[in-house]
Amino acid sequence: MKTLLTILKILAGVFLSMSLLITLFALFMVIEKRDNAIVITLIFFVTDALALISFLFIRSKLLRIKTDELENIIFKIANDHGGMITGTELAKDSNLTFEESTEALEKLHRQGICEKKVTDNNVYIYNFTGMITDEEKNNAKQVLSDRFT
Repeated sequence: MKTLLTILKILAGVFLSMSLLITLFALFMVIEKRDNAIVITLIFFVTDALALISFLFIRSKLLRIKTDELENIIFKIANDHGGMITGTELAKDSNLTFEESTEALEKLHRQGICEKKVTDNNVYIYNFTGMITDEEKNNAKQVLSDRFT
């Protein structure tokens, strides 16, 4: 899906560029007072608008896919670290820079997905409380109130 969207983004960009050039040509025709120049120009303005809308739509879909992939990477690395991770650890274990790592962790913290703690050395630790070991899962107790609702 991501590859298809990337190809569509490239095609939309090429189409938008070509459409803008043709629109400039159509405007030149209006200046030269050629027959049907205004109609042709309006058609290309509509085409430009559609190309721009499709380009922006595809771009927003690609950004969402990137965000989802980033979250999955963070969750996997945090899980590998027992549910607690620092920006430095995330940068070390991923292809993210330290700044990208801390920004992503801060975003997840603002969304309430993880808790933020600080050490005595002022290092921020992001705690993903929903990540537990298999042993903790096996030892979990039945919630009685859910059985009767």
